[in-house]
Amino acid sequence: MPVVATVKTDWFRVINDITRAGIPLQEIARELDVSKSAIIGWKQGAAPSQHHGTRNAPSNSGWKNSTWW
Repeated sequence: MPVVATVKTDWFRVINDITRAGIPLQEIARELDVSKSAIIGWKQGAAPSQHHGTRNAPSNSGWKNSTWW
């Protein structure tokens, strides 16, 4: 029987790293088409749905067309 590894994403770290790179929460929210409070919730422990967790990176960040979290 194959072993399936599951990886839990540390959303606090992901969002913290992005904001430390100079991208404000409001811009992240706008690019993902979610509210700023959703981003704050993800940072506090909630997990985004699969749709939002695999969206492309903000287009002006240099990460265009890549999965960013």
